[in-house]
Amino acid sequence: MIVNTRPLALSNSIKEIELKEKIDIRHIHLTSISQVQDKVSQEKWANLLANIDMYKNIIFTSRSAVIFGMQLVTEKKLKTFFSKKIYAIGPATGSELIKHNVKPIIASSPNSEGLAKDLDTDKNVRNLIFCGTNTRGHLQNELKNIDEIKCYELTYNEIELSSFNKEKEVVLIYNLKTLEFILNNIGEDIIKEKIFVMSSQRILDAGKDIQNINGIVANDASDKSMIDAAKKII
Repeated sequence: MIVNTRPLALSNSIKEIELKEKIDIRHIHLTSISQVQDKVSQEKWANLLANIDMYKNIIFTSRSAVIFGMQLVTEKKLKTFFSKKIYAIGPATGSELIKHNVKPIIASSPNSEGLAKDLDTDKNVRNLIFCGTNTRGHLQNELKNIDEIKCYELTYNEIELSSFNKEKEVVLIYNLKTLEFILNNIGEDIIKEKIFVMSSQRILDAGKDIQNINGIVANDASDKSMIDAAKKII
């Protein structure tokens, strides 16, 4: 059995694959995502976007950043927005941008480290990043001149942890925070029965630093690649 841990709002593609390929997937939505509603932050973001001309690069770190970030860009600023170099951290984020008729530049390596290498680190180049409140902050530390719009927040659904049992399952993991949530709250007797499919090598390595886990890395973070990797195990 494959286990999907993504938020419900990001699970449509997984459910489509489940139906199309007639495979059994158990959905345990360990987190939920929502737009940040803080008025002070929203006023700050509106000011940044009103002056979007000053940015050379616009960066999106996740599908959620695209979903909630694009809602903030006013129609009259779209033309200017589209004229910028728009970067996506990986193929899944890029696919979400394409839905908005944006042609993104995909990071040569699908992680913050890879994207940082692709970007101009000249302190005179201004960058705008769309991310979540759970950001690692790697790009913010690497780039000399960057403003950020933390447009969404992640909420953990502790009640869903009880859905895990000792059955042998393949668990899809898209980010380190979700893996940490599992490893810090579920017993080792349950963890040892699971094989984790990770969206990146970084997540697998970090997980193994926490606990001795069985895991593999998918070709990329897209739902199709993640499920294809899981299917080779079940």
